[in-house]
Amino acid sequence: MRKIITIVLLAAIITGCAGEMPVAEVLKLEVLSDLAEVAPPLATPPPTTITKPATTPPPETTAPPPETTAPPPETTAPPPETTAPPPETIIITTTATIKTTPPLPPPPVFISASTPTSMPEGGIDYIESAKKLINSNHGTIHIGMADLKNRDGYRYIDESGKIHPASIIKCFILEYAYLSIHAGNVGLNDDLGGKTLRNRLNLMIQISCNDSTAYVISHFGRANIDKWLVENYKHTRLYSNFRGTNFEDKENSSSVEDTIDFLERLYRNAHEEPYKSMWYTMLGTTFSRAKIPAGVSGFPNVRVANKSGSFNSTLTADHDMGIVIRWGSDGKVEIAYALVFYSFSKENATTFSAARPAIVSMSKYIFELIS
Repeated sequence: MRKIITIVLLAAIITGCAGEMPVAEVLKLEVLSDLAEVAPPLATPPPTTITKPATTPPPETTAPPPETTAPPPETTAPPPETTAPPPETIIITTTATIKTTPPLPPPPVFISASTPTSMPEGGIDYIESAKKLINSNHGTIHIGMADLKNRDGYRYIDESGKIHPASIIKCFILEYAYLSIHAGNVGLNDDLGGKTLRNRLNLMIQISCNDSTAYVISHFGRANIDKWLVENYKHTRLYSNFRGTNFEDKENSSSVEDTIDFLERLYRNAHEEPYKSMWYTMLGTTFSRAKIPAGVSGFPNVRVANKSGSFNSTLTADHDMGIVIRWGSDGKVEIAYALVFYSFSKENATTFSAARPAIVSMSKYIFELIS
């Protein structure tokens, strides 16, 4: 079993599923994502079968033919205590490990209430002060925040035009893909380079696999996705095929406003398909939990459906966006808000953004402010 897993993990590195993460994360998360493929499907996935090896060896191999055996009978078979343990022990242990994965909470049900809310007292002053500190010392940061429980809830958007979204663009691709699947244009079990479309979408989001992203873009057509983005968002465009080619010599783009719009759509439609499947895909992310999720990790009953993005070039981008949600003991949503951070380090940066610790601190402070 260990040899098989090792081969699968090495194959993930060779095929380019490293995305933006360290090798150690790929080794851990590629397997987790493959296991996560079965929940929650739009269509019933094929049953998983485990074939147990025979526990009793064929009788003809337990003892040699009597006519060729000269030694006494007690020497023809090894003592029982030297027999290898039954292979079922390994299978049972593996199955038990898989079953210990905690279930994901149910998607929220948005109540279309019109209750105007305002930014929590002191929130804007805090965000503006933090922005000023980061911008003067580390580079540039753009922030967005919105109340998701109320249709007329507060919105804070720090906008400065188009922004390079790095891997956050994958969330917009996910939305297009699931809307197409729901319309019956393609199937979740379509084969994309040896993996199903469902699995490629999980890998694209949950471990930010660039190779799977390229397969998804090729399957739907980059131009088709980009046309849909133009019709549904203000600043979000897809020019890259994630195989090293940028069409029209342009970079992908998005904005704080578009990202907040995406998160609002996701939350308000998470109780029904196709957004329900999108919700589970993002909530199941196990990669890059070091920004917004890290800030709220110490609070009970809190989960974050997030997607991060980063890259190193003349400017180092270190982004994160997500929905922070807390359920009460009765299973009802108590807190739900969208949070977006787009940060860029100063020119010639060679490491991840120095703004990352500030993002963690701001995530924690904002949650405390709201709760």
